[in-house]
Amino acid sequence: MNINSTFPFPVLGNSTDYSFNEFSLNIRERMIGGHHEFKGTFDFGSMHDDLEKLLSEKSISFTVLVRCASTYIRQYFTSNEKSIIFSIPVGSLKGRIEFTCYIFVDRNINKFTPIHQNKEFFFESSYDLQTGDIIGISNTLKWNYFPDFKGRSKSNKKNIITIGPDESSKKDHFKVSAWGTNQLYVGIPRKWWRKFEPLKKSEYEIFHKSTFILPVLSEAISKYKSDDGEQYKGLKWYEVIENELNERDLIDKDLDCLILAQILLEGPLKHYINNLKYIDDERLIED
Repeated sequence: MNINSTFPFPVLGNSTDYSFNEFSLNIRERMIGGHHEFKGTFDFGSMHDDLEKLLSEKSISFTVLVRCASTYIRQYFTSNEKSIIFSIPVGSLKGRIEFTCYIFVDRNINKFTPIHQNKEFFFESSYDLQTGDIIGISNTLKWNYFPDFKGRSKSNKKNIITIGPDESSKKDHFKVSAWGTNQLYVGIPRKWWRKFEPLKKSEYEIFHKSTFILPVLSEAISKYKSDDGEQYKGLKWYEVIENELNERDLIDKDLDCLILAQILLEGPLKHYINNLKYIDDERLIED
């Protein structure tokens, strides 16, 4: 970890403040009902007896900051132990989520002398720490939770693909009801919709998106790139796809439509396989 911020006292995990400077956060995630359950563990190695003592005295605690830019989530979860369990509703997290752990001082500590502070910078100084001071910053874990396909720009807030019942279909196929509309409606035959709807917001959501969103988006890109694609110009789904391809410099790339759809969905394959592997278990969130 090399944060390289300036503090008036040594901060574990910050640049070269300590001789033994590793402070790591590990998180596993699993779906329970309509929530993500996260299990976090904190590790600063075996060389910091002084921090262990402060922890046992409940003078310091670990706080995990969860940030999600696309949903504006910024939540803190605190533990006085080297592990924590917390949950966040499924609809609150989409896209890039970041996790960072901080060691906070919970009550004033006088004349604290870190055992392994970098003597070149701090000599063997002692510090009067105040409640709320940060004395440790972990690595930051980044996790991409498989999103609905949305445009990234502020003008493209609404999904361009929605899923609902198809009252007219008697077969076992889903289909796009019409391409000449702003939003692409994927219709599922009513007999299957009744079974599908209760599962929409469960831990199986990733499979729904891989099953329905990916092929429909691939077909939409194919229509966008086709010779008669101009007939859809001005429609919301057309404009969103054009903006997304432009932002990623993919307009002129000779890539298969299925590949382009996966790029816009930020790599659904790995998320699908991770969820398939851990559907009844937990998965490790890595750097």
